[in-house]
Amino acid sequence: HAAECLVLQRLRGANFNDFTLALTALATRALMLRASDEEGFRQVLALCHHRGSASLQLVSDFRAAERIAQRSVPQLRDQDLVGIMLRHYSNGFARRDRTAETAMLLAPAASYFNHSCAPNACQENSKGLELRFWALEDILAGVPVYISYVDIPRKSSDALSRADGRRAMLQEHYFFHCTCMLCEGPRHGSCTRWARARLCTGEGLCSKRGFLVPQGTSRWCCLCLQMKS
Repeated sequence: HAAECLVLQRLRGANFNDFTLALTALATRALMLRASDEEGFRQVLALCHHRGSASLQLVSDFRAAERIAQRSVPQLRDQDLVGIMLRHYSNGFARRDRTAETAMLLAPAASYFNHSCAPNACQENSKGLELRFWALEDILAGVPVYISYVDIPRKSSDALSRADGRRAMLQEHYFFHCTCMLCEGPRHGSCTRWARARLCTGEGLCSKRGFLVPQGTSRWCCLCLQMKS
């Protein structure tokens, strides 16, 4: 923890943005805990870092943060912080309250869920280190489980309601071209009809991720109502 605080202090002094601060802190934590959790560290290294797909500007920013971190904490010297940061960048999960993201964590097993703009599962915004996922429909044995890496909008005016908007975001942050049924389907990438049937209509209570999930045979519960700030 002391190493993280020192790194964050130095990065704030160099005016790095909050996202780079968070990723550098996570990479610092992973490397500092390597000796006590070698298996966990191996799971992190098994994730794809997409170094060849990330933009030159992104990698340059991460390298600048890496240099400051390595000068601040001797144990980080000669360590590949950029590789760990890139793994967090495209595999991390956000914690959020009703207004904004509040934290980020890396769960290697959950990182293997693939993306669909019409997912059959969703992440609950649970607290602490636990990640919970809910099925949005019956999923037969052998059928892949998909979550959405982007917010699913209700309104057709939202840029993410169109395939080109979602694909641009997915390419920038996750480095792939989406070919899900909504992006490739006959509705030319619109996801608003799909979303309206699966998102809570309580505008004042829910964020865009307010999925309705089955509770028993007939009741539906919005995950956002379970969220505690």
